[in-house]
Amino acid sequence: MILQGKSAKSPLSWINPAEGTLMSKTWISSIFFAVKFIVGDSMLKKAILVILILTSLFLAMFISYSKNGIQPTFVSATDQSELCNDVLIMLLRPTIQQGVDDYYKRYLTETPGVGSDSVKISDIRKSSDGGYDITVNVLPYYGPHNSVGKDQMLLYVTENS
Repeated sequence: MILQGKSAKSPLSWINPAEGTLMSKTWISSIFFAVKFIVGDSMLKKAILVILILTSLFLAMFISYSKNGIQPTFVSATDQSELCNDVLIMLLRPTIQQGVDDYYKRYLTETPGVGSDSVKISDIRKSSDGGYDITVNVLPYYGPHNSVGKDQMLLYVTENS
């Protein structure tokens, strides 16, 4: 049996020139006929079996990984406290940077930076009027390791500020 391409319209369609009949019109059938042509009838069943097994394994791994990726993550109480502390520092950082800028502009030509890792909350107290007094320790810096001082700031946070 000799296989050849039918026409430029459908290069994946194969015909049997002896009978003039169409053997396949799909990608999958074309692949199976190509495997049959290359390896012969005896190996075709083995090749199909290997392809099916590999496809099944791939789908099983994909489904397993996608289900495991959706599992909820539980955070311990200490981790939760650290996360709240980090979020509070992130929210206060623009105000802290403004305070550092206002203070150091009198002494330096460039204002030092303030990163989240250079701010530590030392105390939080609730005020009688409903606001919060937050004391932070700040290490403003130039470059990667050039600290310009150790500062303590008192921030007053209210619902309207």
